[in-house]
Amino acid sequence: MSELVADQWHQIAFTAEALASQWATISLATYNDDASLLCKITLNAAEYGDRWHLWRLVESGEYQLLPLGSDVPPAAGMWMRHKSPTPECVTEEEPARKRFETDVELELFVGWQMAGNPFHLQDVDVNSLKITGPGCAAGCPISRAAKVGLVSDNLWRWNGDNYVDLLAAEGELAPGAAFWIRAYESVTIEFPLPD
Repeated sequence: MSELVADQWHQIAFTAEALASQWATISLATYNDDASLLCKITLNAAEYGDRWHLWRLVESGEYQLLPLGSDVPPAAGMWMRHKSPTPECVTEEEPARKRFETDVELELFVGWQMAGNPFHLQDVDVNSLKITGPGCAAGCPISRAAKVGLVSDNLWRWNGDNYVDLLAAEGELAPGAAFWIRAYESVTIEFPLPD
């Protein structure tokens, strides 16, 4: 995830570590400029709605403020805004790594929605993402799923100034970073467990 700038909107997804906190605190991983330090933004649940909040696009096409304690599936993307995030930075070797044991799947409804990298401290190659649905029963890359009409052939990520197509540009999705995807059918997106 890129730097969390105060009073700006950020596309995020909860990582395994964030989900393990049960909303007591939410930790979002980010790296400093030279990627030598892992910085975690800790969000206090007592400040939810005042200092920070999360919004999620729901199937009806409306944004919904997530109630504190909501059951949020891994890899579900959302918008976050925080008044003054304060990072706590440590060397990369020090933090405890909470990991998923298997691939992570997220069901996508028809239309635009956000999804994101659920793996703490591990980038995901966007070309490794798989879509499962009609014509891709065993899961296929997004490019193939787009050709059979299941999803759009773009993954859009807000960089603070404009949208960037991850499939065309970056290729890697940082921990906790989210993106927009459009589904034309009810499908499942799979985030393969990184090596």
